[in-house]
Amino acid sequence: MRSALLLEYSGAAYSGSQSQPNGNAIQDKLIAALRGLGLDPKSVTLAGRTDAGVNARGQVMTFDLHGDGDPFKEIGDFKLALNALLPADIRLKEARINMPQSFHPRRDALHKWYRYQILSHPHKSPLSPSGSAWTHLKLDAERMAASACLLEGVHNFKSFKNNNSQVINDICHVQYARVHKKALPEGDLLILDIVSDRFLYKMVRNLMGQLLTVGSNALPPEAILQVMARHDRRACATAARPEGLSLMAIHYPPELNLFPEDPYIKLLNEFTLNQKDNLQHEQDLFRKAS
Repeated sequence: MRSALLLEYSGAAYSGSQSQPNGNAIQDKLIAALRGLGLDPKSVTLAGRTDAGVNARGQVMTFDLHGDGDPFKEIGDFKLALNALLPADIRLKEARINMPQSFHPRRDALHKWYRYQILSHPHKSPLSPSGSAWTHLKLDAERMAASACLLEGVHNFKSFKNNNSQVINDICHVQYARVHKKALPEGDLLILDIVSDRFLYKMVRNLMGQLLTVGSNALPPEAILQVMARHDRRACATAARPEGLSLMAIHYPPELNLFPEDPYIKLLNEFTLNQKDNLQHEQDLFRKAS
């Protein structure tokens, strides 16, 4: 029996999402909680790996249970029971107990939505908005927005991939990339929302680091295209800090009907609406340009 969990967490206290030898990863805490319910999860898989300090609103995890009968029958309210055993900064939002055995949370994902938030203020407030990083720089949101829009389309993002990544294919289709500003009493909150069919290792943090150089007036908005064209991580600015990054939602094929009522999944569906017809055209243009 394959089950899928929709999770949210603050990554501040953890060594990332993937299981670690120190036992202090999100996956480790979930496995421990499942075992606390008398379950023995096998083939535990996460939809996306988040680094230490990175947060999630819509992480998806699957696991298998072997044996006959219904292992959940005696648990009652599974969500309530599992949340009672999880740390307060990790929460199960929804669960699907019976999934197709062929379902894979990473390979079957169509799009992922990441959000990066950074608070711009001369002094860091101890009550800064949850899930945000901080900078003392005064940032120009309009310049950052103009630069972010240039990321949309099918491009080679090798310049924004950390060099220790083993992934060979650097092509990503970014369907949506927008920066907007919220004025708060603690300062200006700058928000990058980016949706793509795939993301390279530390790609969003590296992109945000480059956008910060644009927002601080060090580079013009179009400089991000020059960095992209270099296909070299050394051309990109320093990565933004992990605490400002959140995995917001993952879009799966409609026939799976996976967590359709989650508000972040609904928003992601709006971002990607009417993008299917553009994908093949943009891929063809990229191949010709290459």
